[in-house]
Amino acid sequence: MKTMKHLKKLSKLFKYSLFLLIFVSANLFAETKWEVATVFLGSRENEDYQQDVDKNLKELQSIKKSPYLSISSFRPKLGTNLDREKLKSYLKTAFKDPLSKKMLVMYGHGNGPMGLTDLPTKDFQKLLSESKIKLDIIWLDACFQANLEFLTQLRAASTLTIASEEAEFSAGLPFSSLAELPQFSKIDEAAINLANDFIGSYSYLNEGKQVEAVGRSSATISVFDNREISTFVNLFKKVPKIINSLLPEEQKRLRLKVQKKFSMDKSELVDLGHMLIELRSMNKNTATDKELTELIRLLNIESVKKLKTNSRLKISAPVPNALMVFGFNDWQNGTKEEYLDNPLFSEILKTKLFILGPQKAQWPVKKFENLSTYISPFAPGINSFQYYFLDSTGKNRLTEVVNLIRFQDVIELRPSSRIKGQFLLYTAYTQRVGVKAERYTGLNITLYQTTPSIDYFELDFNHTVNWLKL
Repeated sequence: MKTMKHLKKLSKLFKYSLFLLIFVSANLFAETKWEVATVFLGSRENEDYQQDVDKNLKELQSIKKSPYLSISSFRPKLGTNLDREKLKSYLKTAFKDPLSKKMLVMYGHGNGPMGLTDLPTKDFQKLLSESKIKLDIIWLDACFQANLEFLTQLRAASTLTIASEEAEFSAGLPFSSLAELPQFSKIDEAAINLANDFIGSYSYLNEGKQVEAVGRSSATISVFDNREISTFVNLFKKVPKIINSLLPEEQKRLRLKVQKKFSMDKSELVDLGHMLIELRSMNKNTATDKELTELIRLLNIESVKKLKTNSRLKISAPVPNALMVFGFNDWQNGTKEEYLDNPLFSEILKTKLFILGPQKAQWPVKKFENLSTYISPFAPGINSFQYYFLDSTGKNRLTEVVNLIRFQDVIELRPSSRIKGQFLLYTAYTQRVGVKAERYTGLNITLYQTTPSIDYFELDFNHTVNWLKL
């Protein structure tokens, strides 16, 4: 009798355990419904551009159909201007499920604060406002749109924004990554995962699938929480006052330095973080220093500054006037013929001297008039640097070959904790020639005391901050 009761208890326990296992499993593997609208602007662009669009559309079509993922596309008829009413109508039909997560991808040419070439900032804002769609994520697959003025204007259009600080490669984002969205119920995790896939696709060391698009520039990407932008902008109102408190010659020196060292490929746009750091270095007031430090901490810039894709390396010669013979990627790149044909190599290290060396080829030679020098020998696709020294006659070898290898060509950063006004959730960039990639902290801004288009002065950011004046 006791045995029967014991068996019944075990049976009930088994049924409860089985129910709990099924319940946990169902929740563990539950997927989230996502609706994604992709818009490909640039219907009047050249044939190469259209081929990139065709390739991206083909990639979208290859994504496996799922009840948890709806992806649609809009592409204006080639050779025509954008019909904004048709685009508005498309957006209303692209998002049908009121319970789904919603993401809009805009592919096209970007102009920073002035928005997309085919859809300027205020027109884009109006379009989204009239569409009355509550978007979770907007991805600006375009150049320069991680821009403070633009993000401020579009802050109410979506919860999060993904955008690039620098010029972007025409390959754009790896659209196949959208297939992973149903795994994410939290939009910040989804956005960061997409941004991470984007930056990884341009990494040589990670054998990214889009490295063929990389030449000499960096890929950059950032994720922003639009709910925190207004707090940051209100704190930023102090910055123009601080700049104006400098002497005219100090203002000029600051502007020239920031533009020279930290400008984007669009020269009137500069890295916001480094501009604030340079401004703080010129300041002599304790209270002002505290105000600038608060802004810098909100952008988590101090952490970015410590990270490098391409370190400056000190190379010392064994004797004065020694000759350094050098090459790249295990002597696979950088021969005389390649060096003279590709300016990338001379950007790394300039020389006009060549000598017979490994593999019976002519290799570049650098004469060391001093005993040491600093170089940054890496670039996109250049991940190792080899060198050895000859005496001043070039006839006698003084050292064995030294092989320098880098193990990192991507910098990623996300804050470990969140504080009020911290709207930069994630930022990353890939390598560039020399140390040129070390200019990015995630966000650009129009350089102060420049004269942009008249439409700039209608933007919310300028009304709030009074950043630029006519």
